[in-house]
Amino acid sequence: VTMAGWTDIPEEEGVSWIAVCSFGEKEAENHLKLLPGDAVIPSHQTEDWMYGSKRRKPEVKGIFPKTFVSKVCCQDTTAEKTRNTIEFICQTNKSSWLEAKEYDTSDESVRNREQVVTMLEELLDLRRARIRCLPKLSDIQLQENCIDIADHINNFPGIRRDNIIVDDNIDAVTTRENTYTELYRLHKNKTSNKTKRLSKEPVGSTYFVFSLSKVQPPKDAMEYGKIDYTVGLYHPVTGFATDFFSYEDMNNKGKQNGKKKFVIPEEFKENDTKDLYLVLMVIFTDGSLTKKCKGIGLTKLENVFMNSELKLNINSNKDSTLSVIEQIQRLQKEKDQDKNYFKFTFQIKEVKGSFLKPEDFIFQKVSSPTLEDAGLNKLVITLDTAKMLGSGKIFIGDSFSVSMAVEIMDNEGNTKEYIQTCDPHEKSAVYETLTAPNNLKCDWKEIFHLDLLRDQSKWKNLHIRFNIYKHPTDKSHKKLYGFSYLPLKNENDTILRDDNYELFVFQIHRGYEPVAEDYLKKGLFRYDRNIKNVKALNDKGFSVNTSDLLVVKTRLISTEMTDDPTIFSLLTVDPERFGDAKIDQMFERYIQSSDIDPCKRILFLTRILDRLWTILKAAPNQENHVFEAFVETIHPIITNKKDFGYAAETLERYIESVFNCPEVFEKFIGSFQNMIRQLDSAEAASGKGNTYTMMSMKFIFKFLVKSYNLNKEIDDSFDPEPFSQLVQTLGEFLIKRGGNKILHSQTFKALFDVETMNIISEIVPGIILVNILKDILESEDANSKDCNRFNAVRDILNSKIFLDEASQEPICNVGIKLVSDQFPKGSRDYHATFTRGPQKECTLELIKNLYEVCKKIKNVEVREKFVGMMTVEILPRLITIIPTKCSDTIYRNEVLEEVLLTTFICEITDETFENLLSKENAETMLNKLFMILQRTSDCPYLPNSSELRMFTYKHLAEFFRKISEKGILHLTNEKMTIVENFFLAVTSIIGANELKLETFTKEKYDSVVEQYGDLRVILAQTLEDCIGKFEKEQLFELLNFDSVETKIMEAFFNASLEVNDTARVIMINLLFTLIYSEFFAQDKWKKYQVNKSIMISYSWFLERVLKAFRNSFVVDFSYKGMFKTCMKQKLDSLQENKTNDDQHVEQFQNKIMMMVSHIDKLVTATFDAVRVDDKFKEDEEQVYFAHITARYNLYNVLQEIEKEAVKEHLMQHDDEVIRDLCIELLIDLYELYDWKSLVPNSLPSSDLDNFKTDQEQAGGQSHYVDNVSAGFTLQKLGDLIPWSSEEASRGTAMRISNWITTHRIYLEGDDVSKRATVSHTGLGNHVTWSALKDAVQKLSIKKFRDASGFECSIEMMETSIDRYKSEIFDYKELSKAYKNLSEIYEYRYNFNQKLNEDQTVPESVRKQMESSRRNILDPEYYRISFYNAPLWLRFLSNKTFIYRGDAMLKMSDLQEKVRKWFPKAKIVTQESIEIRNSEIGGLDNMIVQLSKVDAVLTRGKGFVGKKVPPQVLKYGLKNSTNVFIFKKMFEKVRNKENPSASTFGKNWLYETEFELPGMLKWSIVTTESKMIESTPILNTLTMLQEKNLELEMDLRKLENDAKSIPMQKVGQNLYGVVLASVGGGIPKIEEAFLTPEYEDEHKDEAEYIVELKQEIIKQTTIVEGLLPIHEKEKDVSMIPMHEAIVEKFEETKSHVHEKYGTKYQETFQEPTLNRLLLEELNH
Repeated sequence: VTMAGWTDIPEEEGVSWIAVCSFGEKEAENHLKLLPGDAVIPSHQTEDWMYGSKRRKPEVKGIFPKTFVSKVCCQDTTAEKTRNTIEFICQTNKSSWLEAKEYDTSDESVRNREQVVTMLEELLDLRRARIRCLPKLSDIQLQENCIDIADHINNFPGIRRDNIIVDDNIDAVTTRENTYTELYRLHKNKTSNKTKRLSKEPVGSTYFVFSLSKVQPPKDAMEYGKIDYTVGLYHPVTGFATDFFSYEDMNNKGKQNGKKKFVIPEEFKENDTKDLYLVLMVIFTDGSLTKKCKGIGLTKLENVFMNSELKLNINSNKDSTLSVIEQIQRLQKEKDQDKNYFKFTFQIKEVKGSFLKPEDFIFQKVSSPTLEDAGLNKLVITLDTAKMLGSGKIFIGDSFSVSMAVEIMDNEGNTKEYIQTCDPHEKSAVYETLTAPNNLKCDWKEIFHLDLLRDQSKWKNLHIRFNIYKHPTDKSHKKLYGFSYLPLKNENDTILRDDNYELFVFQIHRGYEPVAEDYLKKGLFRYDRNIKNVKALNDKGFSVNTSDLLVVKTRLISTEMTDDPTIFSLLTVDPERFGDAKIDQMFERYIQSSDIDPCKRILFLTRILDRLWTILKAAPNQENHVFEAFVETIHPIITNKKDFGYAAETLERYIESVFNCPEVFEKFIGSFQNMIRQLDSAEAASGKGNTYTMMSMKFIFKFLVKSYNLNKEIDDSFDPEPFSQLVQTLGEFLIKRGGNKILHSQTFKALFDVETMNIISEIVPGIILVNILKDILESEDANSKDCNRFNAVRDILNSKIFLDEASQEPICNVGIKLVSDQFPKGSRDYHATFTRGPQKECTLELIKNLYEVCKKIKNVEVREKFVGMMTVEILPRLITIIPTKCSDTIYRNEVLEEVLLTTFICEITDETFENLLSKENAETMLNKLFMILQRTSDCPYLPNSSELRMFTYKHLAEFFRKISEKGILHLTNEKMTIVENFFLAVTSIIGANELKLETFTKEKYDSVVEQYGDLRVILAQTLEDCIGKFEKEQLFELLNFDSVETKIMEAFFNASLEVNDTARVIMINLLFTLIYSEFFAQDKWKKYQVNKSIMISYSWFLERVLKAFRNSFVVDFSYKGMFKTCMKQKLDSLQENKTNDDQHVEQFQNKIMMMVSHIDKLVTATFDAVRVDDKFKEDEEQVYFAHITARYNLYNVLQEIEKEAVKEHLMQHDDEVIRDLCIELLIDLYELYDWKSLVPNSLPSSDLDNFKTDQEQAGGQSHYVDNVSAGFTLQKLGDLIPWSSEEASRGTAMRISNWITTHRIYLEGDDVSKRATVSHTGLGNHVTWSALKDAVQKLSIKKFRDASGFECSIEMMETSIDRYKSEIFDYKELSKAYKNLSEIYEYRYNFNQKLNEDQTVPESVRKQMESSRRNILDPEYYRISFYNAPLWLRFLSNKTFIYRGDAMLKMSDLQEKVRKWFPKAKIVTQESIEIRNSEIGGLDNMIVQLSKVDAVLTRGKGFVGKKVPPQVLKYGLKNSTNVFIFKKMFEKVRNKENPSASTFGKNWLYETEFELPGMLKWSIVTTESKMIESTPILNTLTMLQEKNLELEMDLRKLENDAKSIPMQKVGQNLYGVVLASVGGGIPKIEEAFLTPEYEDEHKDEAEYIVELKQEIIKQTTIVEGLLPIHEKEKDVSMIPMHEAIVEKFEETKSHVHEKYGTKYQETFQEPTLNRLLLEELNH
């Protein structure tokens, strides 16, 4: 860095500088790479830049922008301690997260790792936020941030346990120095951070150490001689990939040698080695020194790394002629292994390099060296294959074994210890093959390493000799068969090239020992089958047989020498001694050679470059060759970054520290320009070298700049103009689009790379590049999809060029024009989309970069100018591409355009606002923008930072204020669509969660209010100001514009829910304004008369509350109270402010008050239903009673509201809002009653009973089957459904269709054939309301039939008959209806007889119907009262219900049922209870009172004076009534002799809301009478009337069927009447009430006395009819009782006939007490 113009920065105590954003992500000269949170030490500064180092890495220095760091004037220990804590967490969670062991894949472990990752990311975010905001935050905010950090850390596993955190002070917990930058990088890539490691161990590679822990050999293993266990790594295609490790002589030295360890580096886990196998060979050496592989075990290497132990079974080899390779190949195919052969166990430990011991053997991966590998000088030899056929006397074609011993020798025959052994510190002179395979199958593929001396003068005299031995089959010792040899030096003085070498085999004559001089002088060692003079190779001790050959491979791994002749030639050329022709030839080979490995050029990079500068100085005319050779050498660093990108750092260091050739400047510029001029020809343009040159431009320019500086040091007046001309030449080439597309593209990318531009700007003005870029972009098609243009503008923005004020405006203009041209052309409605491809992403990223750079311009005027220009040009285009709905889940993640949108909205000033409004189609643009802003809760288009979001909301509020001041009507030309969307956008912002200040802490609340105010109030006031500019007619038009959904009222109402009281009052007042405008607006369709209606508003409010119920959400009661108060205040203000509309004010007030009243009722009922509904989901049985009651209560309220609203013209009579919800409520109730409605459609009818049983066993309740309530509910549902040919709502039709299918209701077809139009899918599609109503009625009739409640459906059937007969004239349906009605009447008249006659009814169904019939005719009634109900059951508190139970339901049964419904309530059975005022309602305090009541006959007048069959009368006595009585008998004066004469009665009557049976099994009591006292004679008369009715019904049953009642029961009844022991019977009655004295004293009871006598006569007559039946049907055992009854009855009958006569009133008479009580109730 040149320090000219820089000033020193003095050190300040207690001051630190912290990076607040990233800088230098891409490598650039002299840039100091920064990440958020890095502490820096600046030492020098200019106006815009600083120079310094990182605190933790003071040796790394560079420049960075001033705006990228923040001065912290306090010591923030929390931020530093947080960093330490993050490091501690990373280290202590290594096993659970950082290592992410593949074998630990349990769900719990995965969740734990993911949790730690998430928590660490949150902690990192907190630390970064603290560092960024430290200078800006108050002490309170800093403390709050400190607490947040501590809380996050405390949640980590083990942190709290170890007491590391105390309050907000973070104690020191770090154990090593990991930089924050490392942690940041670790978490930056979320896809890989779970598998990366941050270890406590020193940084370095990981190794896997194998220790032999156990060997289990076979019993006869020691009989074979010496045993070696050899380990290698094997590849199925190429053979062994490494040298070998051996446990030698294990049968003799096992304890000593078995302690050795071998090591496999982690690099073997890479993809290119994933097919490797770990192979263990058991090698036996017999007495003849012949090695045979007796067994092999292998396993996939990638499986080994996942375990801490390796168990390996060895498969025995039965065929000793097989080579090791053949055995491995065979073993890979075989699955079964010899379990009784060798078994090995190894322990595996994963360690860092520092834990390895010097004696550990490390398997070395054969790979090309890099510049980072120093001191490598190895030659890898692979013994591949051989063929030994033999000839003459030595070989006669017999099969034999072949082994080999390899020696390294000099030309004098001296052996050299170059061969690597198992001991890393020992070298050997001989390598022996592992085994001796058959001569016909010599396939070794074994590897060994030669460690060459670094002194190149010695290896050139070395050669490798391969001694080949024959192992005879007679087990005699091996004999030398022959040898091959391979010199290490090539003819051009280079070492052996990497290649496959086929070698001659020189067969040994008997008694000859090979002498190096003998065979080396032959000079021919490579195999040639077609050699003509093979005898020339023979000598006195050896001869060549062309049938034999040996194949070996060589691979040089060296950083000291090269095997490439072209590189070698270049490195050894002497330009002063060699002529131009020879140098030209050398360069041509180097430049044009296609077989040179780029790796080798990179390996000798600096040496090659030094040689090139030497040539350039010595031979100036070679400048073009040097330039081309330079490009050929360095281009792989650019063109193949994956493999050679690492060398860029070396090249950078070379340029900075080593390069010293001033001549390069002039020579390279000339060569470069010559190359560019030649590109006009097609042949030149297509050359790869030209493309590589352009791609290497960055490094070419770096050398040029360094060379320029060298020249500048020599001559201060040195002219840089040639460099400027070179840049201009490149620009001209790009402008005229020279060369092919690839060349042009690569040139463009290279020239406008940020580093290249920074380099160029060091010598020439940056404006030159700006103008070139401008000209290039203007010459291109604006619709081009080439992303290089975006990258170029982005890089020039981030380059040093932009720091030049003269370049800023041209650059910004170029960028704005480029991005503006990229947007798709929007239609008039501002909707457009990008085509597929990267164009959109590139455009948005460039806008982001352009904006960020413009915001950093220090000149305020210039900055505002460019930002304003961007806002006006780009904001409308962003609006076109952002969708108004966020339905696409993929789009939800692509929010950059939305962030940019809100960013530019925040930049709108008064000037830019006016410019935006002047745009074409500005109205449409605003409309689209308003629609986008409505998505606040739907799509996260705002930044994640809470502070930034508040900042954005503030500017949105300011934007809305500008619109309000202008007048939304004026701006939109009164287009109501746009006006509506404006209001919806504002209210959406009001409802944002970030603006709910009530949820903030006090400190945060005070801070936000101080900085921003309550934006909800500000936005509400904006709406108020805007609405204030509307006329009533305009608001009425706005309501009428969308009268179906009424979005404006919905938006205002929703906004009023989300705000504080101040804003809420404003929003409610706005709602009132809308209602007021609807009423008082002059309707043009009514000749401009006042509308006088609030139907739109009323319907919306009603629908809003019902919608809340459907969504299980209700308005809180505080809001309800405020709503009523605001409405009342506004109405009062109308009275105070006299207007021209005074004549309608009272009418308006009445409508408003009724609407408020209805809303109040509906909200209350809805709230009750929703709260109980939530409880019902938790436990259906516990809240069954309350759930049904709340639902029915809501239904009732809806019905009541509908009647009043229609009457007062608040809604149309055909409004379907309430009807639809009532239908929905009744459907829900029905499904609660009918368990079959919940059965899947596919369930066969035969399984229905099983399904019911399963439901009950699983805890299902009996209330799932309530056919009576289900039938009445369907009746009500049918009443609501209209006779209409319109299509019914789909949801309703589907649910009812399911019922019809489940219950197999046939809408057409007779009962015999069951020919139905209803398919298995139900009613089908497009069902009309009439079809639905018909289906519901038929299902209702079926439910009543299933309940044996035939009487319940008569009225409904008669109504249907009238419709068939007089409305639709469907006589087919009419005949079926009459038939069904007839059947019902038959069942009603004589149920048992009809049931017996119907042979189609199964026995199980018959019994069920009989039981159901008893429940219909003889129900039990109970009173249930509730006191002190909890809040969620408040609708039950102090309420009384009459419950209709089944026949024979006992009080204890009911108590158990109520206990299930209300498990915590206290159940009492007293007649009256005292409720203390001090008792507070709550579930534990709730009291439920139960008492038995009886039904009161309310329809008796219809039977009076008629002979009513008892079958008919029986139903009416306990059904179809809504009046019930509770009786209590008492004696005022005790009369032991005749209690009936002194027994009075206390009677309470209860009138219910509806008759029972009905929709519910219970009905609320609406009227409760005072206690009514009854006299003894009235009680006695009532008792006698009830008994006579019972006897008469028994008589009628027995007359029809003598078996219908058991005779024992008949006899007991007769005995109790004739021989009465309780009450004394007729004699006691006469004694008490039928004496002359009584009649005189009680003349007011004369009527009762007459009726009493009539009942006595009637009883005698009925008994007289029963006795003959009893006589005939009685059992033998009953004869004595019967005779006693007859005897007594004859006496009684004579007495009664004589005293009272035989005549009585045979027609029905209403029971006296029943009549009197009803009269009292009616009064």
